[in-house]
Amino acid sequence: MAMTSFPPAASEAAASRTRDILAWAAGSAFMDGGMPRLWLHGTDVDTPFNVFCRWEDFSLGFHFGGPEAANARLEAIQSDGDTGGSVIPVYCRAVRPLRLPDLYTWGQSEIVDALAEAGVLANDDEAEFVYEEASAEAVFAALEEAGYDSVIYGNRCEHKERETDSLCVWRAELLKSPFAASFDPADPRLLPQMPTDGRDIAAWTSIGMEIEQAKERLRQLRASGSDLVPATLFQP
Repeated sequence: MAMTSFPPAASEAAASRTRDILAWAAGSAFMDGGMPRLWLHGTDVDTPFNVFCRWEDFSLGFHFGGPEAANARLEAIQSDGDTGGSVIPVYCRAVRPLRLPDLYTWGQSEIVDALAEAGVLANDDEAEFVYEEASAEAVFAALEEAGYDSVIYGNRCEHKERETDSLCVWRAELLKSPFAASFDPADPRLLPQMPTDGRDIAAWTSIGMEIEQAKERLRQLRASGSDLVPATLFQP
């Protein structure tokens, strides 16, 4: 049987793309066979989006899993009478995940308790401060101050047959579609070649700014050795 050959230009283009992907994913904790691992996100959002920049109060951050979790998510969406739902594939270049147990409901209070248990929050003052800030950004600031850029957990809620890992991230620039035309580490867009709602870029920018502000507040608390009253940090 004759072997299929590809034009040199096509082969070089594929090699160049692989190099771009690997440069973007350099140091990633999530590699599989020399390439970034593929993660899947099941969503009931009807309007297509190109930047992960919004989450629900009961599920902070953006959660991804394998096929089992994505399919379970779609089944849950459709069991509620919604005929829609879709699965978004992504690569992730996070380098230092924190392993936590499955919290089932990833609300602020549940995550704060888990971070205190894991030693990310050193004492009750820090836990109270992050909790009373009443923002996801304060939670993620505490994680980043401890050196973490993601959370990994054995998904027991959506995996019916066997427990496999799911991933939570909060910085959209750590994600990219496997179909992206370019891989800029500073670009939060899943598909840089596609149109993007300016409001999504603004929301992503705001998340980053609020995380940085919350980190500074947490540093002040630790430096002072006394209570800081959560101020109007995230108020307009």
